[in-house]
Formats: sequence, C-alpha cells, structure tokens
Amino acid sequence: MNCTKCRNNISAYIDGMLDDAFASGMEKHLGECLSCRKEYESIMKIREICGKLPDVDLPFGFHEQLFDRLKREGRKRVFKAFGKFNRRAVAGMAAALVLVLAGALVLGSLDGWPAFDKSKSEAALPSEPGTTDMAAADAAKGYELQSSPGAPADSDANYGDVGFRGEAEADSPREAGDVTAQILSGGQVEGERKIIRSAYMSIETTGFERTVDEILGKVSLYMGYIESSEIQGKPRRQEKQPANRKAHLEVRIPRKSFDQFISGLGDVGSVINQQVTGEDITGQYLDVEARLKSLKLQEERLLTILSKAELLQDIIELERELSNVRYEIENYTGTLKKWDNLIEYSKVTIDVYEVHEIKEEEPIPITLPERIINGFRRSCRSLGMFLEDLMIFTVSAVPYLAFLGLAGWFVWAVIIRPIARRRARRKEQKGDKPIE
Repeated sequence: MNCTKCRNNISAYIDGMLDDAFASGMEKHLGECLSCRKEYESIMKIREICGKLPDVDLPFGFHEQLFDRLKREGRKRVFKAFGKFNRRAVAGMAAALVLVLAGALVLGSLDGWPAFDKSKSEAALPSEPGTTDMAAADAAKGYELQSSPGAPADSDANYGDVGFRGEAEADSPREAGDVTAQILSGGQVEGERKIIRSAYMSIETTGFERTVDEILGKVSLYMGYIESSEIQGKPRRQEKQPANRKAHLEVRIPRKSFDQFISGLGDVGSVINQQVTGEDITGQYLDVEARLKSLKLQEERLLTILSKAELLQDIIELERELSNVRYEIENYTGTLKKWDNLIEYSKVTIDVYEVHEIKEEEPIPITLPERIINGFRRSCRSLGMFLEDLMIFTVSAVPYLAFLGLAGWFVWAVIIRPIARRRARRKEQKGDKPIE
C-alpha cells in the first residue's frame, strides 16, 4: 500500500468502513510510514477538538419535514411490476413503440422544433466549485446526519467524507437552517421575487437623427445608461437617395422605470416589433443566498478551531480549508451582486430603421366582393403552402420510411415467417395422419 492510497482512506479507516484485510494493510502502513502516521494523529486530534464543541438545536419542524419527505419517497416504490405478457403482446408493444418513436422523429424534423440553446444566459450560474442545484442540500447535510435515528450524538461520521466542511455545516444556527428546510420541502421564503426583465423593440422612422436623439434623451431622463450603440449607413444627401441607415442600441433602464420607458418609445417612431420577457430566478437566488450564509458560518467555525490549534500540520490543513471556503464566499457574493445589477437595471435592445415613408396598414375590406376575393386568395395561398409542406414531408420522410421498411422486413423474416411455416407444417402433419 502506498502513501496516497493510505491518506485517501484514513477517514474511512477512522469510521470503521473498511473490510478487515484493507484495515490490516492500513494499520501495517501506518506503523511503517511516519508521514502517514502523523497525518492520522493530526486528524484524530482535530476530531477530538471538534467533538467537544457544543451541539446546536435543529430547526423548528425539521423532523416533521424529514418524515413527510421519507413518506413521499416510500410511495414512489410502492408500484408493483405488471404481470407477464406473452410473446405476441411483447412483440406488438415493441413494434408500436418503434412506430411512435419514428413518428415523433418525423414530426419533430418537419415542424422545426427549436434546438436546445446551450449558450449561457446572463443570469447563468458560474462553473466554480459548488453547483446551485445541490447548494441547499449541501447546506443541510449536517442537519440530516444529526436528525437520522442511527446517527451518533456528534457529527464525526461526516468528518471522513467532507472534512472540516461537514463539521461546520452540522453546527449551523437556526436562521440558516430555516431557509434550507423551506427550500428542501419545496417551499420558498416569502419576499420580493427576483425577476430579470428585458425587452426588444424595432422602430421605423423618417427622421433618423431626431429619433435616435429622443431615445438617448429618454435613457438619460429615466436615469439609465447606454451599454452599447452602433449606427450603420450614410446620411441621405437628397430625398431621392435610398434610406439605408440603421441604429442598434443596447441600454439599461432602472427596474421601476422600465414600463414607462417602453411605453414612451412609441412616441419617437413607428413600432413594428415589441417583445418583453422576464426570467424568474427567485429559486436560484435563494439557493445561492442560503449557501452563502452557510459558508460564512463555516468560516467563523474554522476560525474558532484555528485559534485553538497548536500543531503546525493542523494549522496548515485548517488554513487550506479556510482558503477554499473564502474562495467560494467570494464566488457566490459576486454572483449575487451580478444578479442584483441585472434585476435593478433591465436591458432594452432597440433597432431603429430609416425609411422614406411609414406605410399604413391596409384597411380590412368591407364589401362582400372584396371579402370573397380575399378569401379565395387566402385559400389558394393555403393550398400552395399545403402542397409545399406535403412535398417537403415526402422527401424528408424517405429515410424514416426506409428504416421502418427494413425493420418491418426484419420482423417478418425473423419472427412472423418462421411462425407461419411451423403452423403450416403442423397442419400438414395433422392432415397426413392415417385414419384408424
């Protein structure tokens, strides 16, 4: 056994989780290796110091929430297996499943389902240590160990797997535990929801400079700021020259003035497209906030243990763990500040197009002949679109139809045809028997 393998399994050896042969090898190596034996002794001393720390009461209602969660998990396992199906039923179900999957693939390719966007949004969580989904579960790890019926009085059983972090989280006070318990039970802490709002507007105008200046004036009026701006094209020297200028603006507007700013843009030009979206990050925000509280409490506990440490090895290990905790605190603090800024200042993207004249929408025909003519035109357009879609469907479905044809031929040649031949032979054998 080498030193690396021994050090990786010291925690499991202390908790008695190794088999007899492996434990004997650990004892032999610890007796021979001075470095590993010193690390083992230092861990035992730190464990002894942590074991003397006072226990912290569990959050109010924690046992009831844990019991309800265990009951829900138990109900999921109550479903019993179905009875045995004969060979025909299984083959029929498999064929139906293949047809359903093939149909779904065909429809999906024809309908143009949007591909999953893997690009990160502005409010995406960072990829540093500690994921958001497991933040609340990690923060409540110590509480789960203490509330388990078979767990010991202290939290030493968690020491081998999570190191100093498990000890500090197990002793977190009531306020962090209340937030964590609410998240684990599926609820949310009462308070203002965290919503990142954004908008996109497309505007046509005959007075390009005036419209851009009015938009910038409204941004200043509502105490916003310009994130980026771009103007393309050359100004017109004469009226007959084509209007080809375009402005692309990305601005940030305070959350309280967002709706007023959007409604006011209708006065600077003709709005041809307007989209307003909102992303609710309340759950993610609460997860990171609870994780940050737990890490700060963990930092305080590590500082307390560090002040009592005497051995140099203990001090080095504690300072290393303290550095990791502080790094995560800075990471989550930066994430919350970024979210707060995105929430307080909504992003508005504006495209301004210069045109010769703003076209008015055609009025709806009011006479019966005009309605008949327009209805006939719509029917012709619909028929043409239907024929186009039918042609696209026919061409696109060729690979799937070929696959289904091969699958059907394989099922017929391997399963159905041999069965039919055996049945025919049995009938022939019965018909050839002599009559007594």
